Amino acid sequence: MSLLSNSFHAINSLNNALHDQMQSSANMEPIEKEKSMVIDVDNEFGFQNDIWSNEQIRQFDEQITRVYNERVKLYGKRRKGRIKLVMQIIALGLFAFLTFIAVLFLVFTSGKGIAFFAVVGSITAVITFFFVLNIKTLNKIKNELKEKRISLDLSSCNSDLAARFEKCVSNWITVFNSDAVYYIMARDGLTRDQKIKQRTTAGQTVTRISVNSKISFFNKFLSNMNYDPFIDTGFEPLVATTRGNGALVIYPGFVVAMYDNKLYEPNMIKVYSWTNLSIRKSITTFIESGPLPPPRDARVVSFTYEHANLDGSMDRRYASNRQIPIVEYGQIFFNNGGTIYEYMISNRLNSENFFESVKKLEN
Repeated sequence: MSLLSNSFHAINSLNNALHDQMQSSANMEPIEKEKSMVIDVDNEFGFQNDIWSNEQIRQFDEQITRVYNERVKLYGKRRKGRIKLVMQIIALGLFAFLTFIAVLFLVFTSGKGIAFFAVVGSITAVITFFFVLNIKTLNKIKNELKEKRISLDLSSCNSDLAARFEKCVSNWITVFNSDAVYYIMARDGLTRDQKIKQRTTAGQTVTRISVNSKISFFNKFLSNMNYDPFIDTGFEPLVATTRGNGALVIYPGFVVAMYDNKLYEPNMIKVYSWTNLSIRKSITTFIESGPLPPPRDARVVSFTYEHANLDGSMDRRYASNRQIPIVEYGQIFFNNGGTIYEYMISNRLNSENFFESVKKLEN
């Protein structure tokens, strides 16, 4: 029976490891921390005209928040169910192996291990029963999530604005057809002393992550690591996502801000008029010191060195000092009055076309 005891101990250890993994899953995606030059072109746009009254916005907020909170409860249940499912699969595999060992023991000992076989077989049957039950529960949650949606009537939005909004959304989708699109996670300025110490001409350090980078199966399965739409309006929204499950979802006249919510807490959402939103574009240059070549649709504006003097010339004290391209990127910022969603886009023209279509929403 010590073998069974060790097996249960192994399962318990795996369970604890899975829970630890869930707590840190948001931090497991690959990021790049590179050097960027100072932003040199800037342009900002803010919506001036309300499309919906304060009362209509309040009603939108109340209805959307109610459905969101109902979905959050289901996400929490789904997360727990998926953790159980992983544990049950591991346990089934372990006890299937033990059952195989028990059968061999029976064959080669003329039935002396019948008690061990009976115990292992019974435990396997119980785990199988709860495994099947958990599958049914997860399927039920999946169907409930499909039904937990909300429909808003935006038919009073005039056709001209609707057409301009659709063009804006189309241009935003085109942005993501660029060769490289990065979500900016953090920026840190570099002092003169830091530049000298790091032998760089960059003005800041940028922590970025590709929006197209793959989320691991483990994180995708155990977490809701992506925006999950549930609002039906007749319009395709403009969606700016984070690397978590948060998003800024823009409809004609109003914005839905869903904050990263890994713990599935209620009320992590807010609806407000788009007059509280500003969108900014800029141009920046980025020192591409990584192993990959620059994006194909980005413009290489100049070169620097892996170890450079402040004037950009080569630091000749280093025998190995490769040239590094400085690449131009377009940038788009969404500011909802506190949270900033920032993207770096290799195809500058795509970012500028999107920004111009945003400005036309006010005309």
